[in-house]
Amino acid sequence: MILSIKTAEDREAELEAQAKAELKAIKTYTLNSITVTTTNGNTFDGNEAARTNMLSAILSADLIGKTEETWKLADNSTALVTLVELRQALARAIQEVGRIVKCTTMGEL
Repeated sequence: MILSIKTAEDREAELEAQAKAELKAIKTYTLNSITVTTTNGNTFDGNEAARTNMLSAILSADLIGKTEETWKLADNSTALVTLVELRQALARAIQEVGRIVKCTTMGEL
């Protein structure tokens, strides 16, 4: 039978790996839970699917000349929002993604 003896360095490396895994899990959860509020006071989901939906709505509206869109907000209510507001929500969500991704400690989240 071979005994495995862990050194202080081994334990430190394990704790560091565990902390990195926990940070990654929390970042993933946070990325999936993004909400942003526009200057008009509407709160939008900002997760990856919501950002894709916003971008698609903006691009298609631009192609057909729409200036407003009925949108499902973060609280599941619907509102008629302008494309200007939708662009603002998308920009704020993208900025929040950038902030989250750059975080290196739990305290930054």
